[in-house]
Amino acid sequence: GLSYSRLPSLTHNVLNRSTAVQLDGRFVLGTSLSQRFDLNAGYGVTYTAVSGAATASGNERYARHRPTLRFTWLPRHNLVLDSDIQASFYTGVTAGANPTVKVWNVGVGYKFLHNDLGELRLTVNDLLNQTQSVRRTATERYLETLQTQALGRYALLTFSYKLRP
Repeated sequence: GLSYSRLPSLTHNVLNRSTAVQLDGRFVLGTSLSQRFDLNAGYGVTYTAVSGAATASGNERYARHRPTLRFTWLPRHNLVLDSDIQASFYTGVTAGANPTVKVWNVGVGYKFLHNDLGELRLTVNDLLNQTQSVRRTATERYLETLQTQALGRYALLTFSYKLRP
């Protein structure tokens, strides 16, 4: 998508007019290599440009990149293996404010009962234990890089049952 804004502001009794443009796009390539194996790869990017801002440089231009890779494999009739890895990084920002965050999730499930109505699944989230998230925001008045701690690695055991075959 595309967003555009032109905002007036008053900073230290000085009239400031800033222009912000944000362009966001994503594509995904998916394939079913067989009835038992699916693979999806995607890439998303958000480009942000702020000009006339009251930040130190007056202008900010950066991009956030989000590559992803996901597969699902059924090696046997009742067994399901899946994995996805996602990354997030910025270009156009200072090195100290640009950590690359990678999150890798894996799961194994076992389908059982009549018509595979029941599934017991073990999922490990954030296998690499990155436990962080980074977001950058540029406005007419400030530039912010927010780095937060997340839950971290954890395992989840679930049972699901389909009400209809």
